[in-house]
Amino acid sequence: MSESTVIVVLTQRGLTTARRLRPAIGDVAIHGYQSRVDGAEVMFDDVGEHLRQLFTQGVAIVGVCATGILVRALASVIASKRVDPPVLSVAEDG
Repeated sequence: MSESTVIVVLTQRGLTTARRLRPAIGDVAIHGYQSRVDGAEVMFDDVGEHLRQLFTQGVAIVGVCATGILVRALASVIASKRVDPPVLSVAEDG
């Protein structure tokens, strides 16, 4: 199954916010950082690698985290605003 959008969370507080956001986004999976999140549908252990993998596969990312984390992780794989998938940063408190 190919995902078109996912929510990525790095903390338990972020998971709470992601669950509140999900009804507005649609039926999307929540990906959680293994060492800090308990209860996400998909778990990962390397933040940068996971974000880059999603991005290069054309998956839209809603990151419940600081914008800087997303920018630093994805900078090396950004090609063009015309072809890259969207990336949205949401603060942990929504």
